[in-house]
Amino acid sequence: MFRLATTLAEGQRVWARDAGAIGSGGIVSTSFYCASDGTNPSGVAQTERLTVGAGVVVPYGLAELAETRGTVAIPTKLCCVAVKIGTSGGEWSRFTTFGAEIGRQIGKVDIGMGYHGMIHKLRYSDNGKTSYSTIGATYRPNGNLAIGVAIRNIEKRVLTRGERGMRIGTTAWASVVWNAPKIFSIGAEMEKETGRDAAMHVGLALAPGGGLRFTTGFSTTGTELGAGIGYERETWGIRAGICHHQHLGMSGGAALAFHPHWP
Repeated sequence: MFRLATTLAEGQRVWARDAGAIGSGGIVSTSFYCASDGTNPSGVAQTERLTVGAGVVVPYGLAELAETRGTVAIPTKLCCVAVKIGTSGGEWSRFTTFGAEIGRQIGKVDIGMGYHGMIHKLRYSDNGKTSYSTIGATYRPNGNLAIGVAIRNIEKRVLTRGERGMRIGTTAWASVVWNAPKIFSIGAEMEKETGRDAAMHVGLALAPGGGLRFTTGFSTTGTELGAGIGYERETWGIRAGICHHQHLGMSGGAALAFHPHWP
């Protein structure tokens, strides 16, 4: 049993995609959906009102790897602050992450930074712990184009368990998105984690009107194809997505966000 738990822990996607990115080719550094856990903290700067969001993702149909997360974003006159918490795994192997991010608009550039903690609990073993930072920026020269960069765990921290350490990797993203307002958008992203090959993600989103949103995309990580749907209203929104990995099978997720009227 311990060997099984260890295998699940090593294979578990510590840096998982959110429900807003599953159906768009896995693009994460420009997935600024308020109910998601986008990896570029500069996206927080785009939040203009109080937002409460929650999401769930089931990777490859495995309930023992299911991930849930919650986000509260609070805009202020100086910046926007987001508090995030998430869990993934089951009784044998469970990750818990928590932290905060701040973002601010400075002219045509959004900047952001965050700090997060992580606890990994293995049954019949000591807890593993670590912390890491995220930094990012997005340049918006006009209303149609956005160019983003982000890096996570720039300190090259490891998850420590007693005297042992498990590599969690440093990951960098570079992305570009072109928007035709209220019609569609297309984006491409390059992702590189230390010790792994670079991956390419391409996604397309269509907004036919009435609050509807459709997404599709492709990722080179195992030749993965995805599709998603969303529905947005003034005070709430919902998104759902699925993707298929040629070796690991189907993943799915959904997210819900509320924008309550607030003074």
